[in-house]
Amino acid sequence: MTTLLVLIPALAAIFASPSLSRHAARRLGVATGLGVLLLAVSISIVWHLAGAVPASDVLDPGRWIGAAPLFAVDELNSLLLPFTAAIFAFVLLVQPNTLAIETTLRRLLLAESVTLATFLSSGPVVLAFLWCLSAVGGWLELRLQGAPGRGAARVFALYLASSCVLLLLGAVLLGSDSASTRGAATALIALALMVRKGIAPLHSWMPELFAHAPLPASVLFNAPQIGAWIAVRLVAPHAPLWILEVISLTSLATAVYGAGLALVQVDARRMFAWLFLSQSALVLVGLESQASIARAGGLSIWISSGLALAGFGMTIAALEARRGPLSLRQFAGGYERKPLLAACFLLLGLASVGFPGTLGFVGQEALVHGVVSDFPHLGFAILIASMLNGIAVLRTYFVLFCGREEPGRLPQRLRPREQLAFVTLAALLVLVGMFPGPFVRSRSRAGESMRLARAASADRATMPSMRSVLAHGAPRQHRATGDDQTPAPPRK
Repeated sequence: MTTLLVLIPALAAIFASPSLSRHAARRLGVATGLGVLLLAVSISIVWHLAGAVPASDVLDPGRWIGAAPLFAVDELNSLLLPFTAAIFAFVLLVQPNTLAIETTLRRLLLAESVTLATFLSSGPVVLAFLWCLSAVGGWLELRLQGAPGRGAARVFALYLASSCVLLLLGAVLLGSDSASTRGAATALIALALMVRKGIAPLHSWMPELFAHAPLPASVLFNAPQIGAWIAVRLVAPHAPLWILEVISLTSLATAVYGAGLALVQVDARRMFAWLFLSQSALVLVGLESQASIARAGGLSIWISSGLALAGFGMTIAALEARRGPLSLRQFAGGYERKPLLAACFLLLGLASVGFPGTLGFVGQEALVHGVVSDFPHLGFAILIASMLNGIAVLRTYFVLFCGREEPGRLPQRLRPREQLAFVTLAALLVLVGMFPGPFVRSRSRAGESMRLARAASADRATMPSMRSVLAHGAPRQHRATGDDQTPAPPRK
C-alpha cells in the first residue's frame, strides 16, 4: 500500500487540468487529499498491529528491478505519513477561493506525491533526487507570480540549487569505503540541510518565499520539513559528533534570532515566516542532540509544530482572502465579524509555540531537558525563543482582531468546509495534548531507533572494508587460550 500512497496523488494530478471549473478542481483536490489521508492512517495502524517491524509492499518499484525496496514503513516514518497527508488534505480543504485553485492543483498534488515518497525512502541518492524535485516545485511557484516574485525566485534558486548540488555530491560520496570521504560527505549533507532548514546565515530565501508565493504553496513546501527527514536518515547516523554539535548550536541561535525578528515585523506573512524559521530550528536542535529525551522532543515538535504552523498559516490566508494584505502597523479590529477565525488563529498560533495543554507542550519540555544535559549553559535559549514566539503570536492576534470596530456590517464567517477543517485541527492538537502518552511513547521509540542506527553505522565504520581485505588480507586472529600470550618475534 505504500506504493499506492505515492501513486494516488500523482495519478490524480493527471486529471487536474487547468480547464476544470473551480468547483470541480476543489472537489478533486479534497477527495484526493482525504483519500490519501485515510490510506496513510490505515497503513500506520496496520503496521503497528503487524508487529511494528520495517515493511514494504509487493508493488514496490525496487522489487521490479531486483533491488532493495524503495519505499518502506518503520518506526521513524509511521506517524510522518499521516502527518504529511493531514497537512495536504487540510490545505486543499481550506484553500481560499480567491486563489486560482484550478491552476495550482496539479502542482500541489505532485508536491504531495514527492513529499510522501521522500518520507518513505532512505537511500541517499533517491532522497537527493526527491529533494531536488521538491526544490524545483518551490521555485516554480515563485516564478509564476510574475514580476513581484522574480527577485524572490532568484534568491530561492541561489540557495536551493546550492543545497541540491551539495546533497547530490554528499549522497554519492556517502557510499565510499574511505572514512575520510564519508566524513566529507556528511559535512556536505549537513550544509545542504542547514540551507533547506533556513539555519542562519543561510536563511534569506525563506522570508522571501512566504512573502511572495501563495501561502498554501509556502506552507506545503515547508511544513512537512523534508530537511528534518534528511537529518534523521543521513546526518544523525553518519556524521561525526562535532558536526552534530555545530548543527545543534547554530540551530539554537537561529531559533532565538528568528523569534526576535518575528516580534518586530510589520507584515503578517513575514512574521509567520520568522516564526516558522524559529520553530523549525528547534526541531533540528532535538534531532541532532545526543540525549535520548531531546531526540524524542525534537521528533514530537516536528509533528506538533508542523500541524499547528500549517493551521496558523492558513488562518492568515483565510484572513487575507477577506481583507487583503495584512499590515501589523495599526489595530484592525474585526473579532465580532470573524469570531471563529479569530479563536482558531489564536489557538493554532499558541499551539505552534508549545502552549500548555496543546500537543507541542510535551515535546517542548522534553527538548528543554535534553538540551540542558548537552549544553548546560545554553538550554535557557529554548525558553527565550518560545517566550518571544508566544509574544509575537499574541501581538499579531491583538493587532489583526482587536483594538477597534472594523468598518462594515456584514459578517465574514468561515465557510462550512473551513469551519470543519480549522475546528478539527485545533481539537486534535488539544485532545492529543491532554492525553499525549501513546504519541510520546511512539516518538521515544523512534528516537531509540535513531540511536541504534548511529551505533550500527559506527560499527560498520570500524569493520575492515572488503577492498582492504582483498588488498591486504584479512586481519590475523589467534585462538584464545587460558593465558593469552603475546606472539614471539620472528627469528632473524
